[in-house]
Amino acid sequence: MMLMITFPLLPALKASADKTVSYFDYMRAHVRTSRTKAILKSPVFYCGLGMPVSPSKYKRSFGSQKFDPFRWEGPIGVCKGPSGLDKSELRISYSRKGSTKAADAVESNLDEARFMLHKFPEPNELGESFSDNSPDIRNWVFFPSSVPPATPFCVTGLSGKEITVKNSMDASFSICRGDRVHHLRALRVYVLNDCLYTKDFRSPGDQPRVPGIMDIRFDVDVPKKTVAVYILARGDKLYDSPQEISGKEKWPEEYIGYWILFQTLRNTNSYANEKFQEKRYDLSLVARIQLYGNDDSPLPSRSIMQVFCFRQMGRTASEEGKRSTAGRSSHEELVQGLCRRRKDRSPVRIYTGRRTS
Repeated sequence: MMLMITFPLLPALKASADKTVSYFDYMRAHVRTSRTKAILKSPVFYCGLGMPVSPSKYKRSFGSQKFDPFRWEGPIGVCKGPSGLDKSELRISYSRKGSTKAADAVESNLDEARFMLHKFPEPNELGESFSDNSPDIRNWVFFPSSVPPATPFCVTGLSGKEITVKNSMDASFSICRGDRVHHLRALRVYVLNDCLYTKDFRSPGDQPRVPGIMDIRFDVDVPKKTVAVYILARGDKLYDSPQEISGKEKWPEEYIGYWILFQTLRNTNSYANEKFQEKRYDLSLVARIQLYGNDDSPLPSRSIMQVFCFRQMGRTASEEGKRSTAGRSSHEELVQGLCRRRKDRSPVRIYTGRRTS
């Protein structure tokens, strides 16, 4: 049997094929936005864990160094990135859980202490050399149970499982037995030449991460502890005319207007601005927004990160002290009593960014 396709069917088949190609092209753009959100999820979740919030205290806690990320204006901020667009670069400091724990409770009347870890740190968790106010980001650690809280510590020595740490706040401190070491991480995130880049300060150079990202913008609201991320991704197919930007209505006009102008110039064949000639705008474009730290976030509730400062789980340190250390006022006595009382149980978590096992 011979199948004959009449002439009126050909345009319909072509339109159907074009629609299928366009659908898969938009899906490529969606995948790129998902990859971008996956890169940002963990840093934003752990943002500010163990660090002061205010710019002055943040800088002082890291020894008032003149290097990034120690001189940033707090654990999170936005600025004009290499693309030259406003709010196109995110600078974020965060901490990640390490492999070691404090073998015993630590009390120090000075800003420095030496104590034992339960095991030797994993390779590359700490730097190769140690000094006061080390410029190596790997040599800065945090302890969620430390009193006072939000106190970064610089590792000034390591011999076997014995570690020496010092804070730059000239403060005495206490750490609970069994508290896990958290390590400082920092990222710069920006878009350049249709590619998402990150600068991880634990490794050299800027790393290209997701090709096909045309633009990214960040809105940080400190009082509400939210971060809104606007991602503009493209497909791979080049069309004969500008394509509609999917989801553009969700973007602020000051962000998406820059790209709508490209389409306007293309339609009018106006190339007065040389920058517009260098752009490829006859592509499938998908504009997406990701909101972190809000109850309306599309992320599961268990994954909503706490930005800038960590939530107090259960009672505060002062409330716990009233219940268990009547008559004792200093934080050294408080933590000593708590750790002794729970010697054979899990360590006391006074301040944490999230529940940990």
